[in-house]
Amino acid sequence: MDRIHNAPTAGHPGRDETIRQARLEGHQWQGMNRWIANYIQGCATCQANKILTHRKKIPTYKITVPQSAKPFQQISMDLITGLPKSNTYDAILTIVDHGCTRAALFLPCHTTITGPGIVQLYLEHVYRWFGLPTKVISDRDPRFTSHFGQGITKAIGIAQNLSTTAHPQTDGSSERANQWVEQFLRLITTWNPQEWAHWLPVATAVYNNRRNSTTKLAPNQALLGYHPAIRPEQNPENPNQSAQKQIELLWKYQDEAKKALNAAAEDEKLQPQYAVDQQVWLETTNLRIPQKSKLSPR
Repeated sequence: MDRIHNAPTAGHPGRDETIRQARLEGHQWQGMNRWIANYIQGCATCQANKILTHRKKIPTYKITVPQSAKPFQQISMDLITGLPKSNTYDAILTIVDHGCTRAALFLPCHTTITGPGIVQLYLEHVYRWFGLPTKVISDRDPRFTSHFGQGITKAIGIAQNLSTTAHPQTDGSSERANQWVEQFLRLITTWNPQEWAHWLPVATAVYNNRRNSTTKLAPNQALLGYHPAIRPEQNPENPNQSAQKQIELLWKYQDEAKKALNAAAEDEKLQPQYAVDQQVWLETTNLRIPQKSKLSPR
């Protein structure tokens, strides 16, 4: 369990993801699923630090994507603030490929970051690989996206042709990515929260190698066509596939991802969140705890 659940390169995944990772590494024994489920249910680190998943929800406006969308053409962005200082950083810029693969980037920054600062991060980490987006989604102040559009087109010297969607009430892709990375950092840096910036590259790798609940694919599958190795392999494989077959597989993954995103946008049903006599964990949001931060136990 250390490799596939407890290690930083595992990030304390849930039951289904832990079972999937165990199978990918070739593990299989009678009663394995039940054993793993019981192990995770008894993981004290998970119980103390993971985000509550049974909150009451209100209906959200689901944003569909064009079937012809390419990776990082339709993106969502958000900032995570209120973090403890880590190597001078105190915030994270989250950029999610909303329209195709649901891949995400988690970039350290400062709470005081400006439009030009966001543009510079985008140019360094996204533009060089995927070019300009056609749509930017953010639930922050409209200036967040308008300044981004103006700044990025000015930086590369072209006329602006970028649509922005602020406060879409809201697809939630960046919010879910924010929750996931906060939870990951909380689990990994429990005893030293000031080290969170050091773990962001690992967080990005782990997130993009996990299956997305909407697309049913890991973002890396839709983006690259395979799972990159993010930890030493016990039984490394030596696939012998032609380049054309790999490309066809990549197209298939991207097509499946976009169909799943649109299906979820058009047919989302909210389930009851609580039942009478159900036992629940006490949330710390409104409790007065000394030196509380976003990386404190939930």
